[in-house]
Amino acid sequence: MAGIANARGIFLSYPRRSLILTGILLAEFLLVTQLHTPLRSFSPFFLPILMIYTVSKAVHPVFRELEQLSGKGGA
Repeated sequence: MAGIANARGIFLSYPRRSLILTGILLAEFLLVTQLHTPLRSFSPFFLPILMIYTVSKAVHPVFRELEQLSGKGGA
């Protein structure tokens, strides 16, 4: 349960970025599954990959900042 609490804390610490990311993920999901009919049959294969990539690119600066604040940052 500590992981969920940490995720909630990060979400609430960066509300604007978190809401923008949520909107982008919703738009990706709707675009691939609802609006673009030929992609529906292939969406189970590439939609999770697309969403994971989007999240990782968006939260990378947040995690860098958190590492620097905790003193665990690398080079």
